Amino acid sequence: MRQLFTDVWSDQSLIDELTPELAQHFDAQTHDRAGVRYRCVVTMAKPPSMSSTLSHGLSPYAQASHALYVALHRLTRSSLSVPEEAVAARDTLVSSLGVMPGPDNNDGIVPTLSQFHGPLLRAVLADHHDVVGNFDDMHQDPPHVDWLMSGTGFTRAHFDALWLDVASACLEAQGLQTGLPRLA
Repeated sequence: MRQLFTDVWSDQSLIDELTPELAQHFDAQTHDRAGVRYRCVVTMAKPPSMSSTLSHGLSPYAQASHALYVALHRLTRSSLSVPEEAVAARDTLVSSLGVMPGPDNNDGIVPTLSQFHGPLLRAVLADHHDVVGNFDDMHQDPPHVDWLMSGTGFTRAHFDALWLDVASACLEAQGLQTGLPRLA
């Protein structure tokens, strides 16, 4: 982590390019490819709190990772308005995330409201790293280690259900019947 912070601090040229507002500008300049069916997975992590800090105990790694999450969560807030796709998916978002996401909500890396592109496939209470497999799972061989301790409670079952839905959507887009089960 020290080397990552050193590298980011020494070359901040891309940091401005990653702001939600400039990313929205980039998105407006980039057009959808004809023939591609777009869907989105929207992620949102719990806002950090004193309780989330205490929940990580005395582990130096857990506390350092959570401190990084706290900083990233604060930096990732945006001034984006609620996109039409989010308004259309309000019931699903509230059911899946517990709230309708607003400008302060994010996954520790990306504002939740900027993740919409196409119809909503799934809304997941997870941080950015959870959905790509970097969540605590000490029973896995080799063990999975959470890179960003956000306290979402994301598990192997959540991961499997999410990616089974993504795989099913990809197959259905090709006109294939999946026969894959839908996991909670």
